[in-house]
Amino acid sequence: MSGNVQSGLFPPADNAMLIHTPLARDLLIVAQNAMLRLQVDQIAEARKIGTSKGAFLILIIKFSDLDDQPITLRPAQMSLTTPSDERLESRSSNIHSAIENFHEQTIKPQHGTVGLMVFAWTAPDQFDQLIYDDGAGKSLRMTLRP
Repeated sequence: MSGNVQSGLFPPADNAMLIHTPLARDLLIVAQNAMLRLQVDQIAEARKIGTSKGAFLILIIKFSDLDDQPITLRPAQMSLTTPSDERLESRSSNIHSAIENFHEQTIKPQHGTVGLMVFAWTAPDQFDQLIYDDGAGKSLRMTLRP
């Protein structure tokens, strides 16, 4: 699953109209601290997901618990920034994919999970960084653009 998937998602989502793979850093993109590792495996841009039309960025992200304590992850802890520092929250979607939509869950020490996240924005290619912030001072930032 990991790596540069040309012009799409793998496995494919059957109800998303993908435009292209947006200009981003070479995949895999990784950020980590002593507690958590985030890895962006795939990025795709869509014009339509189900009956929703607009500009959507779809990310496939792997989360790994690196320490000896369980970690509870929530979609509200993830956001995407634009070059003008606007912060976009992930949105629920009805995308049909074999990869599960990222949802609140607790991962065990030394284990991980994979999730699909969808962000909507007004202008294509206007994304900059993916941010994880647990609200307890443990945040991670990863630059997605080259």
